[in-house]
Amino acid sequence: MNISEMQVKIKEGDHLCSIYATLEQQFSILSPFILHGLEKGEKCIYVLDEHTTENVTSYFLEHGVDLEPYLQSGAFIFLSKEETYLKDGLFDPDHTINLIKAILQNALDEGYNGLRSTGEMTWVFSKFPGVDRLMEYEAKLNHFLPGKKLTLICQYNEHKFEPAVLLDVLRTHPKVILYGNYYDNNVYEPPDIFLARLEGKITRDMYLSALDMIMQRKKMDETLRENELKYRLLFEETLSPIMLVEKTGNFVDANQAALNFLEISREELYKKQVFDWAPPDLLEQQKREHTPFFKARTLETEYLVHGKIKTLLLNVVPINISGRKFLYVMGQDITERKQAEQETSKAHQRLLTVLDSIEALVYVMDLKTHELLFINLFGRNVFSGVVGEKCWQTLQAGQTGPCDFCPNDQMLDPAGQPTGVYHWEFIAKNGRWYDCRDIALRWVNGRMVKLGTGTDITELKQLQEILQKERNEVVQTLHATEKEYQFLVNNVNEAIVVAQDSLYKYANPMALKLFNCTMDELTAKPFINFIHPDDRDMVKSRHKKRLKGEDVIKRYAYRIKPADGTTKWVEVSSVAIKWEGRPASLTLISDITERRIMEEEIFKADKLESIGILAGGIAHDFNNYLAALLGNTSLAKLYTDNPQKVQEKLESIERATLRAQDLSNQLFAFAKGAKPVKKTVSLKQIIMDNINFTLSGSNISCDYAIAKNLHLVEIDEAQFSQVLNNIVLNAVQAMPEGGTIGVTAENVITRAGSEASILPLPAGNYIKISIEDQGIGIPQKHLQKIFDPFFTTKQKGSGLGLATSYTIMHNHGGHISVTSKTGVGTTFHLYLPASTQPRTTANPPGNIFYGTGKILVMDDQEDYLAVTVESLSTFGYKASLARDGREAITIYMDALKKGQPFDLVIMDLTVPGGMGGKDTIKELLQKDPAVKAIVASGYSNDPVMANFQEYGFKGVIKKPFTMAELSKLIHELMG
Repeated sequence: MNISEMQVKIKEGDHLCSIYATLEQQFSILSPFILHGLEKGEKCIYVLDEHTTENVTSYFLEHGVDLEPYLQSGAFIFLSKEETYLKDGLFDPDHTINLIKAILQNALDEGYNGLRSTGEMTWVFSKFPGVDRLMEYEAKLNHFLPGKKLTLICQYNEHKFEPAVLLDVLRTHPKVILYGNYYDNNVYEPPDIFLARLEGKITRDMYLSALDMIMQRKKMDETLRENELKYRLLFEETLSPIMLVEKTGNFVDANQAALNFLEISREELYKKQVFDWAPPDLLEQQKREHTPFFKARTLETEYLVHGKIKTLLLNVVPINISGRKFLYVMGQDITERKQAEQETSKAHQRLLTVLDSIEALVYVMDLKTHELLFINLFGRNVFSGVVGEKCWQTLQAGQTGPCDFCPNDQMLDPAGQPTGVYHWEFIAKNGRWYDCRDIALRWVNGRMVKLGTGTDITELKQLQEILQKERNEVVQTLHATEKEYQFLVNNVNEAIVVAQDSLYKYANPMALKLFNCTMDELTAKPFINFIHPDDRDMVKSRHKKRLKGEDVIKRYAYRIKPADGTTKWVEVSSVAIKWEGRPASLTLISDITERRIMEEEIFKADKLESIGILAGGIAHDFNNYLAALLGNTSLAKLYTDNPQKVQEKLESIERATLRAQDLSNQLFAFAKGAKPVKKTVSLKQIIMDNINFTLSGSNISCDYAIAKNLHLVEIDEAQFSQVLNNIVLNAVQAMPEGGTIGVTAENVITRAGSEASILPLPAGNYIKISIEDQGIGIPQKHLQKIFDPFFTTKQKGSGLGLATSYTIMHNHGGHISVTSKTGVGTTFHLYLPASTQPRTTANPPGNIFYGTGKILVMDDQEDYLAVTVESLSTFGYKASLARDGREAITIYMDALKKGQPFDLVIMDLTVPGGMGGKDTIKELLQKDPAVKAIVASGYSNDPVMANFQEYGFKGVIKKPFTMAELSKLIHELMG
């Protein structure tokens, strides 16, 4: 049974039994029953016996219904059989019904629209005292339920109940659902009769009453079927759309004409409301029109059907069916009529608007009677004209009849046909000259009229005389002005050019000097040739938009390439003009090359000063780490006779080394172009481990809300951990008195109109992580600067932490943003692209992998070579060493020729004064395409480290690294 059928068949106050044989039949009715109740704002109760809470929620979730939000809000609850049916271990029907009454009242008091309840009746097999009164309980419910805002389904497993019990179940339920399908229950007995039969107190009057009910029911059924047949015939065959609608706006039924009008199937219609077709601007109005639900009325309603506006003239009548009230709506499709009326009205209004906007006289008059039939706004204002007056009364002063110069008798030929446009001039009663153009035409009622227009030409008449006198003076003045203009343009200090289409059409002398060419040279090539290649797209795009009349920035800077091949910075100001009657742009150009050079020098000086400050802080931290290394090394030497102390100092040395590594990674991450070495991971544990570690020892706790189905991501785990640590450390410092940090992680989709419209990210799937503190907050004036390098409000610190975090997120294809309110707290939002790659398999940290084979190690650092060769020997490998790439190639090729090839080569990326790993692997691959090599370097920002496979390497490892990490990588490559 789908939800739409349930909306029609199952109503408040219904008492139903569901008899099922399979789990699918059981839940095929319960799922829509409960979901429909939740959608209607009802509280829902499930009384458990056969199933557990987990069974039920899992089934619903598998079928697309997540009950968790409703469980959390209390809209859906589970009850046990003990809580519902038993009191002190005894089943008492009256007690259970009173409990249901109380639960219903509580639900209504809590603001729910009603109560839905369903229970698994197998609890009766628990053999509690009083279970033999089950049918008494079912019958008494039929006294209680009618008229209540409660709907109840009792669940009976066909395989567990005896046929005699199931027959009594059918007799005590007015409505029945068998194997997932709804049926009218013809074997239902009224509660009084059933209870009397149960007690053995059936009287003859009851018997005769039952017979009468059966016979009356038969007659009623026959009449009902006959009426229903007539109704359905009338309902379906009429060409007018007919719909049956609930108070909520949901559709209950509709004939084929209505489905055709709405262009929808009957199945889809049941999922809709009448408001789903409301045009957005009419939605609220149509909801108000639907509010007087029980009122007969006639109204016009517009529907938005697949992008088209349709109109129905509706006759709305409230009706009552089986105690439920509906709207019976019969409509007449007046879409075409409305469109025609609207178009006619629009056309008429457009014509009136046009005529009234004309700054000239427009009028229509009867050719015979001289009566004005129409006069526009200009005529009404200037001449005080009104429809119905004679034209001479409106236009002439003191005139008692047609004017002597009236052209009416010349507007028609002897056959009564229009002769064409008649052009004439006259002086009106206001003393002004008007140029008139009249034409005869046939009016709407068949009579001949004159359409006349009169344009005020008084000033023109006056100007004609003035212009004649001034003509000679203008010619003389124009000659002198042209010379002054030419002098001004040729001697101005700015370059001036006119660009049309793709060419320069004009340039003043300063422009020719700036571009270092002649006028012929400048205008012979496309003007874009004189623009620096990196700026051409921007200049070309703005030029095209400007010529189209679009709003384009007028003043901006770019680089030009004069004819001598140099590069100059210019600042321009461009506007659109007409040049020889066609669109063009006029541009004033200023040479700002020297100013740009000065600005860059100032920036470099400022940057050097900031780097100096940063270097001091970094040196201070490194010195601290070196002090720890040297101190613990010295102590280890003193404890040669105490292995435990030596082990402790070695562990301290390792911790100090890792802290120095963190600082190095921080600098590399901030460096321009630093690329992460990524692997595919799940974020949940990474987030919790890093934040818990950072908060250890502090007076701050953390609340996590991390989605269960969080997407995988591709990240450099060390770099991303650094981002989390930086943000959480800032939060700790912002809450000296302690508090709570809130951390959420969820999947989001960025697209137009959502978060993508305000984030600098392409559309797609992302993971959003929000870290919210309760600290002092960040002032608004600082929010725009917190990701800038060297910016900090702390007394100590370089301001590198958030700048580094910004760079790491950017290099991961993600984004970081912040919101803050002073005195309330700060929230950082991290966005990472979701990965479609499988999760990277990780081995337990610290495991050493042993093996056999020959390995060649190339590096320029003796200490590193020594410890690496010794470690490889410890792992079981035979190791050789080389100091640069050239030596490595020689050793490798000699071994290959002797038939004793190396299984693996580990090479440094950079060798001062010698051949590094990048060039070495390139040459080795040419000599031996089967070579296996690992690139090892402390320069994590080098593109070879991030994209090692593109350069021919099989693996990558960042210095410094532990021997466990190295042995694991060798094991993976050599098997």
